[in-house]
Amino acid sequence: MIPLTKVRLALLMTATILVAFACAYSTNPVTGKKEFFAYSWQQEIEIGTDADQGIAQEYGIYDDDEIRQYVDRIGQKVLQNSHLRREDAGRQFQDTEFTFRVLDSPIVNAFALPGGYIYVTRGLLAHVENEAQLGVVLGHEIGHVAARHSSQRAFKAQLGQIGLIGGAMLGQAVFDISADEILQLGSSAMQYLFLSYSRDDEREADRLGVEYASKSGYSAGEASRFFRSLTRIQQKTGATIPSWQSTHPDPGDREEAVVQLADTWRTQGYDMSLVNRDPFYNVLDRVVV
Repeated sequence: MIPLTKVRLALLMTATILVAFACAYSTNPVTGKKEFFAYSWQQEIEIGTDADQGIAQEYGIYDDDEIRQYVDRIGQKVLQNSHLRREDAGRQFQDTEFTFRVLDSPIVNAFALPGGYIYVTRGLLAHVENEAQLGVVLGHEIGHVAARHSSQRAFKAQLGQIGLIGGAMLGQAVFDISADEILQLGSSAMQYLFLSYSRDDEREADRLGVEYASKSGYSAGEASRFFRSLTRIQQKTGATIPSWQSTHPDPGDREEAVVQLADTWRTQGYDMSLVNRDPFYNVLDRVVV
């Protein structure tokens, strides 16, 4: 008879192989290299499309066509200077349509879904001071989609889950520790395991957001003022989050990094003169916080 431990290890190896084959090995538009993702690009689009309906129902779409069209216009402009619209990008990336939505929520937030769905809240718009700042924010979210961060995280989470299952099997067989106890401990540990990875994603998205906005002609360094505003909001509400605990870098750290990134593109000769404060307020001054 084959020992029970060996049977479980064999099952674990089989599961690992199945997960590996289920994942997609395809191009990262930002790096131009083949990488492992949990989903194909088409699957990412389908996931985003399905989730978009739920987001719209949960938060509601802000009822102002002029504001929605204005945000979409800026988003589409910045998108044209992203990796997804470059000549060497695959047709599947170039042809992907993006949707920019304004959510009817007072919370200061912006986020993206896989496949080209970008959201900003009316709460965030109330704290943005000009078009250049909004361009960087939208560029940041476009960067998440272009770099396929969600699909990458899902792939690594799948691998981590396989490791947890294997640990549970070994712990139960060798150390007589219940599988539930190990999985519970592992789930907590996994949050910290992937914390730094998520912060790396955010830093890359900041870098891409500044790049895309700069190449669109915006004074991307203006975004530092927005991050300064986030710091004030945190201090006012008492919600200051230490940088090591947050998946987003600390606003103070981002403020400094954005200025440095913008200077890098300016030294390369890009015309980054657009701030567009007046056009921004002509449209956004009626946003209800």
